[in-house]
Amino acid sequence: MNKIDPIYTEKTECQDCYKCVRHCPVKAITVEDGSAVVDSELCIFCGKCVEICPVGAKRIRLDLSLAKQLLKQKDRVYVSLAPSYVTEYPDIHPSQLIQAIKRLGFRGVSETAIGAQLVSDECLSYIESEGRKFYISSACPVTNNLISKYFPDIKDNVTAIMSPVLAHCTFLKQHLGDDIGIVFISPCIAKKQEADSYPDVMDVSITFRDLNQWFEEEQIKPEYLRVDEAQQPVPFAADDGAYYPIDGGMSRSMKAAGSMDDIVVMTFSGIRDIKDALKDIEKLPDGKTYFIEVLACEGGCVNGPCSQTRDSTIVKNSQILNRGKDSRSESASVKESIKMEIETAGLHKKQYTLSQLHEALLSVGKYSTRDELNCGGCGYNSCKEFAAAMIDGKAEKTMCVSYMRKLATKKANALMQAMPSGVVIVDKDLRIVDCNKKFVELVGGDAEFVYEANPGLEGAYLKKLIDFHEHFSNMFNSDNAELTINIKNNDKYLNLTLFNIEDQRLVGGIIQDITTPYIQRDHVILKAKEVIRKNLTTVQQIAFLLGENASESEVMLQEIIDSFGSAQHPRKDS
Repeated sequence: MNKIDPIYTEKTECQDCYKCVRHCPVKAITVEDGSAVVDSELCIFCGKCVEICPVGAKRIRLDLSLAKQLLKQKDRVYVSLAPSYVTEYPDIHPSQLIQAIKRLGFRGVSETAIGAQLVSDECLSYIESEGRKFYISSACPVTNNLISKYFPDIKDNVTAIMSPVLAHCTFLKQHLGDDIGIVFISPCIAKKQEADSYPDVMDVSITFRDLNQWFEEEQIKPEYLRVDEAQQPVPFAADDGAYYPIDGGMSRSMKAAGSMDDIVVMTFSGIRDIKDALKDIEKLPDGKTYFIEVLACEGGCVNGPCSQTRDSTIVKNSQILNRGKDSRSESASVKESIKMEIETAGLHKKQYTLSQLHEALLSVGKYSTRDELNCGGCGYNSCKEFAAAMIDGKAEKTMCVSYMRKLATKKANALMQAMPSGVVIVDKDLRIVDCNKKFVELVGGDAEFVYEANPGLEGAYLKKLIDFHEHFSNMFNSDNAELTINIKNNDKYLNLTLFNIEDQRLVGGIIQDITTPYIQRDHVILKAKEVIRKNLTTVQQIAFLLGENASESEVMLQEIIDSFGSAQHPRKDS
């Protein structure tokens, strides 16, 4: 199949924030050259990365063109409309929505909840016949992916029944003909993957977001259409299946279909809670039959990743409860069974020895457990998880914040130490933050003894080391970004350049001994350039009066600079 995955990364827009790594419930992200890429083999297509990406680099595959193409290819194309449409269009009458969709070119609209009712009926029969201790619902494709990839040992406990949309599509084709086309509309991304996997059952899956875009393109406003009670879902409206998009909705539908007195029902929504529940599910007490209803989105499908409305879950639940019915006004059936095998793609999770993990941690400067901050900045819950991801090739060293900070500090320190001038940085209390050895050599005295015991003099009090500390104090209260002054310190003449750092929280000082020959030359060159800058304007102003070479003085000063400059780099044979 020449389709891109339902979720993909626009690598040029990914900005190294690793937010998707932090929020991905199964860590299905591989970082390549600084870009966080979705690994489809590991992905469960929950859409969490799409929701939280701050720059929109995680994208959903747009299948709107496939739906439009299907309308051109087939004479009769129907919409299977997910029951969460009630919360997506709370102020639009169902007949208005049906008319708007039909204006796009569809023959009719049918409620996916009819398929949900079929699933409820089949699920009750399945539980009665199989005789297992516990069963897990198969209605949510995201949780099916989660179990097949990360909990394969309990795969056989998933009810081997089609999802509501596949059951609905099967029902529609048996009642309306195999030649019809079907487009499913929902707030779910994983349904795109389901359409890819079962192309003979469901043709295309698009989201409510796609549908709204389509309405805008065609300038269709459902809310402005006349309410027409004659416009009804095909072949009839659903009843208890309408409960499916909320927590416990499937169980409620099953109770409407038959007795569940002997079954203990539990419901979980949200990947984190589901993972916590599944890891200990084998510990359920014997002697009872358990049915575990799971929905990947917290609060249910009404909060799907492509849901457009932002009403609270309690409001959405009330809208669904008002729509559903606990009794069947009409019944649906399919000639063929809607049972199916849940495919397993159990991932072999590699295990690494402590020695291998330690080796990986050494590469990011973590030499002991004290260095393992487990800060989560890389997106992983612990440094050991991060180390395993590095070994797997899913993570890069640059993702470690503490490692990059130490690396930057080392580079800055190396640069400071290599400078021929003295450098010192102090805070508002005149405590030294850092300095290089050249600074200690220039100020002399006690500084040299302290530096041997405390390289960098971190925390040392500047007032006790130099006599001209007041210049640093004054700089904190100065509006100048930079200040250069000449001072005498013992038998040396020093050139001191002060500058503010971090909005006057720190002050840096660069110190040069201008009594040394090469510093003298640098100082004269600097002064000569200053003379040129200050006098060039005056020279230009009097040029027309003199009638001679207006830049003669500039040339002379430049000769001084050149002579000193060449003196700094004497020829080898001189």
